[in-house]
Amino acid sequence: MADLIITCPTCGNTIPVSEFVDPDRLFCMKCKTKIQVPERITEPSTVAQRLKLTVEKPPEPPPPPVPPQGGKKIKKSLFKSSEQNDVRQYLPKAKKKIQKRRATFFEAKVLPWLLFIVMSLILSWLRYWPGALQTDILSALISGGIWVLLFIHITVVCYAFGDDAFYGILCLIIPGYSLYYLFIQADQMILRSTMAALIIAFGWDAILAAQQLWAEVYATVSLWIATTDSVKK
Repeated sequence: MADLIITCPTCGNTIPVSEFVDPDRLFCMKCKTKIQVPERITEPSTVAQRLKLTVEKPPEPPPPPVPPQGGKKIKKSLFKSSEQNDVRQYLPKAKKKIQKRRATFFEAKVLPWLLFIVMSLILSWLRYWPGALQTDILSALISGGIWVLLFIHITVVCYAFGDDAFYGILCLIIPGYSLYYLFIQADQMILRSTMAALIIAFGWDAILAAQQLWAEVYATVSLWIATTDSVKK
């Protein structure tokens, strides 16, 4: 509790009084004059000062946007394309395949069937219609069809190895698995249509040629084994 030093305006006497003194009962001890208590200027409390210090400063306004040089607007598509290319390199292989351009309805449905029908009709007519081709030309056409079937088989094996090495090995060691892979699992519609048309026209000839080749290989191997055994004896 602080004391106040009051001076009497009449006699000049100094009187120490409490800050809570009743102003109606305050008189000078010498001249008995009533003394008015002056108003005391109170200093701000330390708590209020601390509260003022803890008030955060208002955030500074953001800087104004810088206009692009030359007055040209930056295209957002350039940024989007660069971001998409950066993301695609981290995607798995399966998702990258999905992101490839999808074939249209004409490319996926109409064109393969149209190619299959046209090739099947023409090649079947040339192969099986009596008198459509001469004998030597017909034999050359059959040989060419068999070689084309073999080439497509090799192409399918390469596609299978590109998809999965396990599929490629199955196409090599299992007879007929390349046809299963082409018609069931692969999405090569044009190659599938071409293979189907060639099988219709030259499939039986290819089977006969394979049987003949296998018989010649078997006879050659059997003769080599028999010759080797006779030499040892």
